Amino acid sequence: MKPLAFVLAVSMLALAACGNKKTTDKNSKNDSTQVDSTANKPAPKVDIQLDDLARLLGGLPTNQYYKNATDSNFYRKYKESMDFEWNKVEKDFRQPILKWTTENVNHTLKGNKTCFYPFSGADFLYANLFFPNADNYILIGLEPPGSLNDPDKMSKDEVGTYLYQNDNAMGVSHDKGFYRTNSMRVDFNKKHLNGTVHNILFYVVRLGYKVTGINYFDLDPSTGAPQYTKAVYGEKNDKKGVKVSYTDDKGSDKSIYYLGYNIWNPMLTGEKDPIFQFMDSFGGHYTFLKAASYLSQYPGYTLVHNYMLNTSSVIIQDDSGIPYSSLNNEAWKVELWGDFETVLPLFHNYNQPDLKKAYNDQGETKKLPFFIGYNVSIGKSNLQYCVRDFNKKPFLKEIRKEDMTAKDEGEEEETKVTKVKKKNVKD
Repeated sequence: MKPLAFVLAVSMLALAACGNKKTTDKNSKNDSTQVDSTANKPAPKVDIQLDDLARLLGGLPTNQYYKNATDSNFYRKYKESMDFEWNKVEKDFRQPILKWTTENVNHTLKGNKTCFYPFSGADFLYANLFFPNADNYILIGLEPPGSLNDPDKMSKDEVGTYLYQNDNAMGVSHDKGFYRTNSMRVDFNKKHLNGTVHNILFYVVRLGYKVTGINYFDLDPSTGAPQYTKAVYGEKNDKKGVKVSYTDDKGSDKSIYYLGYNIWNPMLTGEKDPIFQFMDSFGGHYTFLKAASYLSQYPGYTLVHNYMLNTSSVIIQDDSGIPYSSLNNEAWKVELWGDFETVLPLFHNYNQPDLKKAYNDQGETKKLPFFIGYNVSIGKSNLQYCVRDFNKKPFLKEIRKEDMTAKDEGEEEETKVTKVKKKNVKD
């Protein structure tokens, strides 16, 4: 819950106004191959204005820009609210997840430079928590990447509303640990909050990084190669992708690639779709799936289901990801964490008796020190940590003709999953 002073401040304000290609051999059969370091590369230069935009969104002091906004009483209240909210995220999610992944996940396996996170929305936070050492994060959702705003060209009430709406779009994720798809359709369709890039920038600076650049891109329809255009303040973006480049305290060159891309079978051109060619250019990856609406268990998503199984060296997911029946074979070593009994009534078609049996048969429970996934509403969580043996063939689903025209399930994880209420900006 936000401090009351912040909510009052927003209301009063409104009333007053009324490619980075990797060289890892993708044909390697050794799933423990380490990827070479690029430590000799020069440190990337921070883009001060873009970084200050991210800091403004994150409720942090800016270094050079947007002083008219950050010196206001409103922004001081906003900063207090963001500090309060982020401290809760640190305590409930970030610290326990980082501790767990440091102790239990092998980050030296082939693919450690790239994390693939389909059905993610703007959720860079969790990708970074489970794979903190990656150089590249590839997020895919249905929402547009959006365009950049210049706060200096907004009125005071527009700046306040913009900041508030950006925070509001993350509210359920910070409370329950996942975004709601139907909410995002509304949240990222505002005048200034027009896509996922704004939430991504918030996470970049709150996680301690600095922004070095932002580029928009589409994928070449034949090769999947990204075609970049530098982001310009105030210009409407109609590209499907955004690349947010950033650096850490070691001067590393890192990137987040977000694509507003529908990976439902009928929307893809097949196994050589540009999105898969784009992914292949990174030379191997880890895959992360959380609160994924069980889509990869549905016949209409067999292409991405097979791609993940074919190309991932590690998969970390909850029960809403790849079905256990596709992982319970010699190609994967699967560790079961937490507990699994059933799915929420909303997802009754995706109950997995074989997964429940595997949890019951394993004996001693591997406890998770945090909650994750849809079952947080009932105090339950589960994760499957899966490591690929590249000497074995994975189980792939047959891609039938009818699957290419199947009805889209549409990620309907909405209000029955959580009753968190939306806050309203009064005018």
